[in-house]
Amino acid sequence: MPRVNPRAWDERFVEFLRTYLIDPAPYSAETVDQTRADLDAIQAYGRGVADVDITSREEDPFDRVIERAIEWCLAHREPTPREVDPAMRR
Repeated sequence: MPRVNPRAWDERFVEFLRTYLIDPAPYSAETVDQTRADLDAIQAYGRGVADVDITSREEDPFDRVIERAIEWCLAHREPTPREVDPAMRR
């Protein structure tokens, strides 16, 4: 059973995550490359053009991206100002 709803990760949400998680400040180059590949896989999965293994924690790009988001939040304790986007539902 997946730990996240993969269909909830639409294009806009993935692009929002890409804005912050492809940041070399808290991550190594290898981690940035893996995160970029994971976000690409998630987008392809959302478009229905790729299969993603969500049964294996080691191979689950959703789990890895969630871990990167947590690490990013721990490295950036202050709120990040951004414009309100009425189309963003997260």
